[in-house]
Parts: sequence; C-alpha cells; structure tokens
Amino acid sequence: MSGYDHVVRAIEDFERSLDGESPDAPIRSVAEFARRAGYSVHHFTRLFAAVVGTPPKEYLLGRTLTEAARIAAETDAPLRSVAERLGFADYETFSRAFRRRFGFPPSRLREPGASPPEGTPRATPTHPRPSAGPSVVPEPTRVRVDGFSVTGMTFYVDERASDFRGIWETFMRVQDRVRGRVVPDSFYQVSSWPETDDLSGLAVLCGLRTEGAVEQEPLFVTRTLPTTDCLRFVHPGGVETIRDTYDFIYRDYLPGHDTRPASSWEYQRYADDGRIEVYLPVGVRT
Repeated sequence: MSGYDHVVRAIEDFERSLDGESPDAPIRSVAEFARRAGYSVHHFTRLFAAVVGTPPKEYLLGRTLTEAARIAAETDAPLRSVAERLGFADYETFSRAFRRRFGFPPSRLREPGASPPEGTPRATPTHPRPSAGPSVVPEPTRVRVDGFSVTGMTFYVDERASDFRGIWETFMRVQDRVRGRVVPDSFYQVSSWPETDDLSGLAVLCGLRTEGAVEQEPLFVTRTLPTTDCLRFVHPGGVETIRDTYDFIYRDYLPGHDTRPASSWEYQRYADDGRIEVYLPVGVRT
C-alpha cells in the first residue's frame, strides 16, 4: 500500500467509527489516527495534509462536530449521550467546542425548524498528481547508516517554522568549542518530535558529528543515532529552498510509494562540499 492508500484507509476507519459501524470508540486524537495508519504523529500529519489538504487535527474535530450537529438535529438522542458517543470527556467540553465551531450551542438544534449547519464534509481525496518536484529532486536511495554521534545545541521550534537560520547562527557562534569532532566537519540537523499530539513542534539539534565518548561543556548535548536503514534524498539547492524537497517527499514520493517512515526523528546532513542530504529512517537495526 502506498502512503495515499494508508491515508484513505485511515479516513474509512475513522468514518466507520463515527457512524457507529465500528465497535471501537471514535478516533479523537491525531496520535490514534496515526497509530492506526502505522505512522508517527509528525509524518502522518504531513502526509495527511498533503493528500487531503487539511491537517488531521482539524479534520477530526470538524467531522466529529458535523456528525454531532446532524444527530442533534435529526434525532431525539440526549445531547449528553451524543457527546459521550462521539468521545468527548464531558458535555461541557463538547458544548464549548460546538459553540466555537458553529457559533451557537448544540441545544439550539432542538428548536422547531432547526437544521444542521454546514460542516466539514467527508474527505474524498484523489491520488495526487506528481508535481514538478521529481524533475528537480532526484529519486531517493535506500542506504544503511551505521550509528554515529552528533554534538551541538538543542532548540524547540514551532512545527510551522520554515526558517531555522536563527538557531543555526546561535550554534555557529560557539561550534568551535565542540570537542572530539570528526574531520572533515559534517554538520547535522536532527529533528525529533513526541509520539502524542499534546505538544506542537520539533526538538532540533544543530550540531557536528563527533566521537561518542567525549566530555563536552554543559552547553552542548550529544545524541547517538542508532544504525538505521534510511531513504536519502539529495536536495538540489541551497538551504533556503529545503522546503521544496520536503514538499516532494510528502506530496509526491510518500503518497505514491509503500515505504513508511519508521521513527519519530529524521535528520539533514550538510556535507563539506555544500551538498544537503535529508535522511528519513525506514528501519532501525538493533
């Protein structure tokens, strides 16, 4: 199954649970949505948004409240039971979410002549057509990367951030104090994220490849990456256009292939010849 197929199946599973056709409770979190599709939260969020055009968190809430409005308008089921059936913690939480979405409380739909408001329709994605990306970004190669260590500074950034120059400028002012660096220098940006949707953002390590067992100043942190099978994408431009390669990965490559990212981290390598490589783990070896 391709990435597109996994997204379509995840939508079908969610809709069945929403309609009461599944014994499972409705999916209420992106983490559960991603788990059922077999992806990390981060990768599934980016893949879903690329295929559907809407972030999964927004889609889940919109569809759940749309179904709640339909039930409230077309049946006499108690509103508290509607909230419970659709997975809300309590009626007050449901009522607040409903009011924020539609501008009025769910009880108004029990008034004579009331009809459900226009809500979020079920997504029916079509298989994305390849963009201009493949003619610019080369197809990736699958490589086995032996474990290695990166030492640098960590930053927590908003997931919507597209420019990391500021954090790199901070690290570069002190990078000459990193000990045990492997020559020639190789700079890395290692990104990782939580497996839940409680936090929105990325932990980013800007650093250099180093020998692992070297004592560092408290300013720095060393992370040892395991031996990993990766997809290696070579970015054809400068760092200012790195977003184009990520667009290719999530809009073109993953929707059309059966390869799934295997971990909640990935990294970029900045080679001494100016080449930028993006490594997406697809299998961690022990």
